[in-house]
Amino acid sequence: MAPPVQHISILGLGHMGSALAHAFLDAGYPVTIWNRTPSKADPLVARGATVAASPARCVQSATGPAVIIISLVSDAAVLAVLRTLPTLEHRTVINYTSSSPTGITETADLVTGSLGGAGYLHGCIISAPSKVKTHDATVFYGGPRALFDRHRAICETLGEGGQDDLGLHGPAAGRAHGERVACAGCGGVLLPQLLGFQEFGPRLVRQDRDGFHGVGEDGISVGTAFSVVSGVVDVAGDCGVSSRLLRGLQGLLGERVEAGKGAEDLSAVVGMLRGAD
Repeated sequence: MAPPVQHISILGLGHMGSALAHAFLDAGYPVTIWNRTPSKADPLVARGATVAASPARCVQSATGPAVIIISLVSDAAVLAVLRTLPTLEHRTVINYTSSSPTGITETADLVTGSLGGAGYLHGCIISAPSKVKTHDATVFYGGPRALFDRHRAICETLGEGGQDDLGLHGPAAGRAHGERVACAGCGGVLLPQLLGFQEFGPRLVRQDRDGFHGVGEDGISVGTAFSVVSGVVDVAGDCGVSSRLLRGLQGLLGERVEAGKGAEDLSAVVGMLRGAD
């Protein structure tokens, strides 16, 4: 089978962004990458990716229609990067950033509004980065079904999952998808992700015991977890789901963030639960 020819530009090379880039390179896609810290691109350049000096050059690296993949630390970071771009004409954005409903709304509006993008999908990856690299991840998407179907091959490169047919563009699509993701989280989808799944429990305990709270390949930072949990809590009532359990976790994560330790791995919360910190 001939390799894919559609160009992919990736903004953000954290643990998840790097895993996405590796998966697309494995599948034969031409890939251009950008990251605020250029050195993170080195392993991917060695595999054939092209590095861009700025977000604008990254998204404009293809002469025809292209897909822009975003995986950044927060909604604020996504919006800040997108606002540096002159246009997204003829380009579809698939955003895998852990987002709040409001963040999804604002991003979808910006992409399909003033930036003139061809469309917006939001992806929720319910797996660790190492699973993405083996194409064994579970990923849910929100956005217009026709747009998802058009880019199904790209989406399925990362793993299996589902798609919400919102039939909408812009802020309405973002808000509706945000609410659905939040409802799913309260029902048991996002919470296991934040806790690292049962298989990662021993890792959290081991890191806490060793006093090492750096975010590894399959880790999630306290700040990211706090952002996602807060988004779920914000809309849980609208979904008819109690957020009491999540509010307790939100409080613990919020304390850590306020202490200036949001960049630590989620394992740092283990010590708080046993009263050690």
